[in-house]
Amino acid sequence: MDSKGTWPFIASLVIGLLYLSVGIISLISGIGIIPPIPFFGDIINAFMIIIVGIVYLTGAKPLMKGDREAFAFAIVGSALAAVLFILQAIVIGTNFLGWILQLNDWIDWNPINDIVPSLWLFVIVLLTIGFLKITNRIGGQKGIFPLGE
Repeated sequence: MDSKGTWPFIASLVIGLLYLSVGIISLISGIGIIPPIPFFGDIINAFMIIIVGIVYLTGAKPLMKGDREAFAFAIVGSALAAVLFILQAIVIGTNFLGWILQLNDWIDWNPINDIVPSLWLFVIVLLTIGFLKITNRIGGQKGIFPLGE
């Protein structure tokens, strides 16, 4: 493994394994194999999180070899994670609106119940990308996300 492929490989592997493991735990919790776990969403969310994890992990091996085209997997994985984050933010926004309007189904709404893995996992992705961007360890000199450069 060359030095250019080390950090992207590690980031893709860690994020992929994190998404995959959280998705599997959420899935088996949603199916009822293990007791329900707070903040782990539902079965559909679990499947979507598993897909994001698979996308990241698919790009990990080529990144280990230094294949620059494998950055596409990290970008697509990040984009999918962002879409899940935005969708959950919209759900929280609509639930908040229903609560503000005091609609019957939202009177007892608690925002804590809407904190699902697609929210907090994406924060981890952003922190990882930010760390690698700051340290210039991802994608070479300019980084994979050359913002403002």
